[in-house]
Amino acid sequence: MGSEPVNAPCATQRPTWFFPALALVLILQVALAVAFGWVGDDAYIAFRYARNLAAGEGLRFNPGTHTPVEGYTQLLWVLVVALIERAGLEVVTATRTVEIACGVLLMACVTRWAWRNVSPTCALWTALLFATAPTVVVWSSGGLGTMLFALVVFTSATNLWSATTPTSCAALVCLLVTLVRFDGLYFVGALLAATLVAATGWTPRGRAARGGSSRAVVRRAWICVGVVAVGFALQTLWRLGYHGDFLPNTARAKVSFGWRPFERGLDYLLAHWMAIPTSLATLVAAPVLLWRRSVAAEPGTGRTEADFRRSGFLWTGFLLCLATFAYGVLTSGDFMAMWRFFLPAMAFLALFAGLWIDRIGRTGGPLRRRSVRVLLAAALLLGWFPALFAQPPWPRALLVATKFRWRIAYQPEHEFLRGDAERGRHWANLGRALALHTTEGESLVAEAVGAVGYHTRLTLFDRFGLVDREVARTIRADPAQLRLPGHDTHAPLAFFADREPTYVMAELRSGEYPGTPLYDAFVAQADASLGRVLLFAVHAEDGFEEDGTLLLVRYDSDHARAVDAADLFRREAIERERARRLLQND
Repeated sequence: MGSEPVNAPCATQRPTWFFPALALVLILQVALAVAFGWVGDDAYIAFRYARNLAAGEGLRFNPGTHTPVEGYTQLLWVLVVALIERAGLEVVTATRTVEIACGVLLMACVTRWAWRNVSPTCALWTALLFATAPTVVVWSSGGLGTMLFALVVFTSATNLWSATTPTSCAALVCLLVTLVRFDGLYFVGALLAATLVAATGWTPRGRAARGGSSRAVVRRAWICVGVVAVGFALQTLWRLGYHGDFLPNTARAKVSFGWRPFERGLDYLLAHWMAIPTSLATLVAAPVLLWRRSVAAEPGTGRTEADFRRSGFLWTGFLLCLATFAYGVLTSGDFMAMWRFFLPAMAFLALFAGLWIDRIGRTGGPLRRRSVRVLLAAALLLGWFPALFAQPPWPRALLVATKFRWRIAYQPEHEFLRGDAERGRHWANLGRALALHTTEGESLVAEAVGAVGYHTRLTLFDRFGLVDREVARTIRADPAQLRLPGHDTHAPLAFFADREPTYVMAELRSGEYPGTPLYDAFVAQADASLGRVLLFAVHAEDGFEEDGTLLLVRYDSDHARAVDAADLFRREAIERERARRLLQND
């Protein structure tokens, strides 16, 4: 595999090996996305909003005539899911297909840029590294539209530096970034600021191309700033009118500030770099590559406008990566597996890795070039791909010291992902069981409200406050008691006493039914201390994995009894999980 000069466009050259190799990478990407496909409980929150919207009830989580709470951050994604619901498609399969398609489109975009602006060799290695990035693999599903967000961020960057894309199109895509996610304003702001920095020659060795092309990029960036500002202002007015708040309720419930949240955000970043060291290596190498004139325009060398645009785009991508990692720190991280917040940086990091491989193999004979490239690519993949399957190769004490999911035991990301997917399936089964034994108009105090909410018509009171305005505004996180990122706000059961919920607890006990020891032991304890416990049989023939029991604790004015019920269940559940793990280890 030969290499063209790094500054020469390659759009007209079609090596015979390129498209077959790219097809194999595409197959690998889709296969990994399918193999690691999952859906989290938070996704079902968006699904319930979309289902209610498709049914004509508006963008609301709980039915009623109250001002709807904005318990989502991805408006455009909710609208996409509403179309899926309206079409009558199965929501998990359909949304997973859309997300995988977005991942394929993003891979095609970054690969096309590398092929046209660097070389086929760079393009192929970029595609491979992108397709196997753990964050890309895991977040090619999940149900939150994360890959759609990464796609519009990367497309915005390419449009800003394109000589052929109309400015109106570039501005529209920048505006879409803020519609896909509320925090897209941060990313598009960082992107536009980085573009202005690169276009005005404030980056090293980028001062040569001031003039017509520089002014054109700057003008386009400022037009996009204006369009985004006006568009976001209109969104805010709509948000105030429809939801009664200028911020999504999720932002109030999840984000906290101070040194302790910042410390957890640092742990989030350090854990990412330790588990995926290729991410840090490519970030460090990127400015070195640009400084050494691999793609940067230089004074007095006769470089063209295309050289200036290629250089500016890559500097913009590098600055955006820095902003993306800073975002993870500033927001105190995310509890979900494989660093969802860093996905917008992955396309650029894969591109920098491809540039690195292309440049390091540009001297010597063909055999030497290929050998060097393969060895470097193998090293990068070794610091990238294994995170999907193994614990990082660092002392366990260091991994524990930098874990960002506080107040729970350390787990490697692949184990946490598996557990999160299992919890999602369990809560979906719980929701289906509740749908069989509860009626519309009843209410439940819950912590995991996504799948339970989607599969029932219950009114849910959310202890974490994601879809509950009063919890988000009233309950303040204790800096000394921080826990999982995004889960610091936690209302006690007594907080909901004035709402008189129908139930204060619900749990599905798969494999536990009359005659099993755990079931009989629990019923004996419950009968002795609680009283208002309801038990319903759940049968495998109704579509559940196995027979089991649905347990409901009804609201009682004696709140201590309700709290006792929840505490009793949690203690028993912890012991049951501990016993299960011991049996597995044996």
